[in-house]
Amino acid sequence: MDWIKGEPRSEGGRTIESEFFDPLNYTPSRVLVSRAFDQISSNGALGSPEKATVEKGRQLYPLITTAIVNFLREFATWKLL
Repeated sequence: MDWIKGEPRSEGGRTIESEFFDPLNYTPSRVLVSRAFDQISSNGALGSPEKATVEKGRQLYPLITTAIVNFLREFATWKLL
């Protein structure tokens, strides 16, 4: 069955309606649920941390915190766990 944007995804008979996570990997997920951080980074950083600036941090902080809050609110409604 072809996946259609906005259609709930299911895994193992469980349906997940999420804008952040696609358990079937038909589209890139905005969150990674199944891997520990040390499995994806040997030095504790992703990307190029040497390019960071205070101004970039000030711009990113409200965007990141809003996205995390929105994800946690949604995650709290998941019936998977």
